[in-house]
Amino acid sequence: MKDKDIDEVFNGLLLKFPILTKKLLNISSVVTSNKEITRAHVSLMRFLKIQELCKMSDLAKILYVSKPTVTILVEKLVEFNMVKRKLDKKDRRVIYIELTDTGCNFLQKRTEIMKAAFCKSIQKFNTDDLILLKETLNNMEKLVGKMDE
Repeated sequence: MKDKDIDEVFNGLLLKFPILTKKLLNISSVVTSNKEITRAHVSLMRFLKIQELCKMSDLAKILYVSKPTVTILVEKLVEFNMVKRKLDKKDRRVIYIELTDTGCNFLQKRTEIMKAAFCKSIQKFNTDDLILLKETLNNMEKLVGKMDE
């Protein structure tokens, strides 16, 4: 399997199935050495990296958690200068959350550590196993998408 395919499976697990990642690959323990930044914080930052700007309500939907939970996660990330709040210029009641340079750097380093752990855990897989995992992720994404319709 090519690096591109491994990247696709790795990103699929992290972005689409964080609970599956935690249980199947047991790589959540390497997410951070800072006990105050949890896997949930890293997941939130990962979505911000993709979306760039996101409202709290959108983050709650994406992460499948309550708005108060997102508020708690964001507060901690603001405290560590990982994210910042940005007011909407047209409607000051709307607040967006944005990843900072500090958050981007932290996320990049943690992603590299997690990818190394992932590569180590799949060493026992052959090419057919990796193809099956990739197909399974694609099928799961389709099924989860149907749940949201």
